[in-house]
Amino acid sequence: MTLIHAIIALMRLNKPVGIYLLWFPTAWALSLAYPHHPPFDIYILFILGTIVMRSAGCVINDIADRKWDKFVTRTQDRPLANQSISLQTAIFCFCILIFLAIVILLQLPKNCFYGAIPAILLTIIYPFCKRFFVTPQLILGFAFASSIPMVALASHSNWTISWNLLLLITICWVVVYDTQYALVDLQDDKRVGILSTARFFEKNIYWFINGMQLFTHSLWLVFAALNHKSHLFYLGWAVGIGFGVCQFLFLKHHQPFKAFKNNVWYGSWMWLILVFA
Repeated sequence: MTLIHAIIALMRLNKPVGIYLLWFPTAWALSLAYPHHPPFDIYILFILGTIVMRSAGCVINDIADRKWDKFVTRTQDRPLANQSISLQTAIFCFCILIFLAIVILLQLPKNCFYGAIPAILLTIIYPFCKRFFVTPQLILGFAFASSIPMVALASHSNWTISWNLLLLITICWVVVYDTQYALVDLQDDKRVGILSTARFFEKNIYWFINGMQLFTHSLWLVFAALNHKSHLFYLGWAVGIGFGVCQFLFLKHHQPFKAFKNNVWYGSWMWLILVFA
C-alpha cells in the first residue's frame, strides 16, 4: 500500500457511506432553513465541511483505536493497525483536516464559530468514549447532529421546536444505524473490551433497534405537522417505513452491515421528500 493509498484509506475516502450519513442531517437542516433552495455558496461550504469533518473523525478514530484495531477482524487492515502509515503521519493528517475545517468555517457567518466548537470537540472525544461509556453511539449522535445548529446559525434562523425535533431525529437515527454497525464487531468488541449499545442491549438488541426506529420515524410526523407539510410528505413518510422493514429483515437474517448501509437510502429518501413536499 502506497502512502497516498494509505492516507485515502485512513480518511475512508474510499468508503463514502459515512460521508452520506453525516451529510443527510445537514441536508435536512438546510431544507428547514431554506424551504426553497439554499444559497449555492452555503450549500457547497457545508458539503465540503461534511467531507473534511468526516475524514477528520475517521483519522482521530483510528489514532484512538490503533492498539485495538489489529485484534478486530473488520479493522485489522486499517493503515495504522497494519502499520502502513505512521502515527506521526496520521496526527499530521488530522491537523491538516482541522485546519481545512477552520478555513471553511471562516467562510461562513461569524456566529457559526460558536456552533463549530462543540462539533470539533465531539469529533475528538467520541473515539475515546468507547473505553468507558456504555453507549458511545449516543455521543456519536450528538457529533453527527452538531451540523444542525451550525445551519441554523448560518441561515440566521430563529431556533424553534422544529430544530429541536431535527436534532432528536438525527441523534436517535445515528444511535440506530451505528448500533447496527456495532453488531458486526460484537464478538470482537466483547473480547477486546470495546463498549457499544450493541453490547449494552445485547439480550434485547432487536427490540431496542426496532423500537428506536419506530420512535425516530414517528417523530417525522410531528415535524411535518409543525411545518405544514403537504400530503405528499405523509405519503413519502409511509413509503419510508419500507426501509425499516428491509433493515429488520437484514437483521433477522444476521446481516447487520447490510442493515447499516440501507440507512443511506433512508436518509436520502427523507431528504427527497423534505425538499419536494
